[in-house]
Order: sequence, then C-alpha cells, then structure tokens
Amino acid sequence: EHIVKPDQSDQSLIFFPVENTSGKGISSLRRHIEYVSRGQEHVNKNVSLRWVACLDKMMERKHLGYLTLSQVKDVADSIFKVSNIAEIIEMLSFFNDLGVVVFLKSLHSLSQLIVVNPQWIVDALSLVIRDFELHTVDIDMELIERSGLKEEYLRLVENGTASRDILEHFWRNEKSEAIEFLIEFLLQSALMSVWKFEGHNLYVIPSLTRTD
Repeated sequence: EHIVKPDQSDQSLIFFPVENTSGKGISSLRRHIEYVSRGQEHVNKNVSLRWVACLDKMMERKHLGYLTLSQVKDVADSIFKVSNIAEIIEMLSFFNDLGVVVFLKSLHSLSQLIVVNPQWIVDALSLVIRDFELHTVDIDMELIERSGLKEEYLRLVENGTASRDILEHFWRNEKSEAIEFLIEFLLQSALMSVWKFEGHNLYVIPSLTRTD
C-alpha cells in the first residue's frame, strides 16, 4: 500500500514515465507528489515562528550554497534566542523533511554543513562526475600540469579512480569544510568508494569506470 501508481490505464506500472522532450507526464507526477506530500505528518506540524524566521535568515545566504552548523547556531541564538542544540537539530531535521534544506545528521562530518541551495551540491559533484570527453570547457590542463596532477587527472578520466589531490583541485574554490562534506557525501551515497592500492589511498567512482 506504500506504492503510488500513476494515472495510467495499465495499472501494472509502478513508475511515472516522463517524456523529457515534450514534458508529457510531468503534470501527473507533480499532482501525485503534492497529494502524497499533503499527507505527511511533518507537513501539517505546527512550528514556532522563531523557526520560520530562522529559516528566512538562513535563506538570505542561499547564494553561498551552505551554512556551517556553527553559523546556524549563531543565527538561531543571537537573533531568535534558540540556543538549545537539541531544538536546533530538531528544527533543521524538520526543514530537511520538508525539503527546504539538506541536513544529514547521520554522521558528524555531514551534519556540520546545512545546504540551503541543493544546486550547490549538483554543481560541485558535476565537476568530478561527468563525461570528460563532452564537458571540457572548464578544464584547465595547463593548471593541472603546473600543479603536477596530470597523471592523476588521466587516471580519473581513464580509470575512474581519484586521488584526494585531484578532488581538491576540482573543488579548489571551496573551503576545507565543504570538501570534507562533499567527499563524505559521495561515499555515503555510494557514488564513490575508498580503494587502498599499493600503499595509496584512492577513491573509485563507479560511474567513471570503463568496460572497454
């Protein structure tokens, strides 16, 4: 009874087919998402106006992509007098359930960043997980060679194995806290795994490995 089926004459379908050129099927998918969402417990939960005001303040930094947990604590405490860490975690978990922020509290390294703009994650991951033959515009080979990372870059492109250094190169505009979050996010999402080979700690990205 937990499977929502699409409005189709063929009731054997358990997925929502969407035509990505015409958009056919999107309205049905959207309608069912809204229907199911309205029935979720957290959607109808009464929350403090302080939480809502705190969220508004967090969203003022949406252009930055994320806030650290420490920054959220400062905002919640100094402006809205929400200083209890248990309440802050409850608040962030609630907003995560609503889908307005990304707060992953399962691991300490993931819980230290609260993503207020999910596109930040998409943009960061797509720097590494992509078709390097098609998407080459922002790849500065001269910089890669000057940094002594040509061999590691080729290993990533050809074998789907990445070193910590090449990941940090692609995310060189991010702070260390963000890099730690992104690496852990990839690992926990099974988009990447640790591979210890001949004394080297590498990462394997399955979607980049080749079968030929």
